[in-house]
Amino acid sequence: KARRHAFRRIIQPSFRRGAIDALGAQMLARSQAMLERWRQQLPPDEPFDLHAELMRLALEIIAGTLFGLEFGAERTSASTRAFGTAIEVITARIMALAVPPPWLPTPGNVRLRRATAQLERVVSGVIADRRSRGELGDDLLGDLLRARDEDGQPLSDRQLRDEVLTMFLAGHETTAAALAWTVWLLSQHRDIHARLRAQIDAVTGGRAPTLEDLPRLGYVAQVFHESMRMIPPVSAGARNCIAADRLGPGLPVAPGDRVLHFICLTHRHPEFWPEPERFDPERFSPEARASRHKFAYTPFSDGPRKCVGEHFAVREAQIVLTSILSQMELEVVPGFVPELDYQITTRPKRGLLARWRPRRGC
Repeated sequence: KARRHAFRRIIQPSFRRGAIDALGAQMLARSQAMLERWRQQLPPDEPFDLHAELMRLALEIIAGTLFGLEFGAERTSASTRAFGTAIEVITARIMALAVPPPWLPTPGNVRLRRATAQLERVVSGVIADRRSRGELGDDLLGDLLRARDEDGQPLSDRQLRDEVLTMFLAGHETTAAALAWTVWLLSQHRDIHARLRAQIDAVTGGRAPTLEDLPRLGYVAQVFHESMRMIPPVSAGARNCIAADRLGPGLPVAPGDRVLHFICLTHRHPEFWPEPERFDPERFSPEARASRHKFAYTPFSDGPRKCVGEHFAVREAQIVLTSILSQMELEVVPGFVPELDYQITTRPKRGLLARWRPRRGC
């Protein structure tokens, strides 16, 4: 517990608003690079897996902004596959009535071991490369390499590797899934899509967005928040009780009990959300947010262990959505209906088939 608190103190400066705003230029550049790759490699009107593309972009953003890395297509693809395998196996373990010991060579254990080894090789190489330069850098990886624990000792190689892996996973998997579901929901609500496009056009005039545009694109963030209400990228969370307490009128919990919090149910509870099945970004206007119960909306959890990357994810989503919609027509392939896949994250099970075409004058 003490180590986790120390780790949060180490990484917190990298996720303050000012620090995230300074990373916006890299987010914009990588979003534009993705669109250029589409123009070069994906013929207009030809279906492609948008979720896979967003996974690649989100991994490139987290790698570049926080760890100073250029992954490249091959390493990005291998890493996203390994992350996907690890998530599937871990989710199966969480849901299983009995979990085999890690040393037993079951198919799941073998797949997890191989995926973990792949990811550890990538991260260990990243750490070794940074150390070999002699310059630790001013990003999150540099902060971790300079960090000292409560005894004044640097983080061990294993601690470093585990923390970097966690940030990679949390920093790209959830954001990519949330962006994919946002595009899907927009495809089902053409009126909201039209209003969103109108605001983007009024601000950008069809050009690529700039950082100066973002304060005038509040409706983009509202749409993203409402998407995460409807389909939270993490559908449930858990907390281990450290003291006796009582939940509601008459449900006692004891130290050591694990309490599950189903975010997806809270986000559609009619006590907090009138017409909860309706997609309505106005729920996240400043006035509406100010009047709502603090814990009615928790896609990033809350309390001492609230995700430190909340502002990072929302800023990234705002930039990616604006970049795409300002310059391209993007639609889900007619007739394609994605299936919710409740792993640790809520993914579209068979991806999200979409197609693009250039907007006039872009």
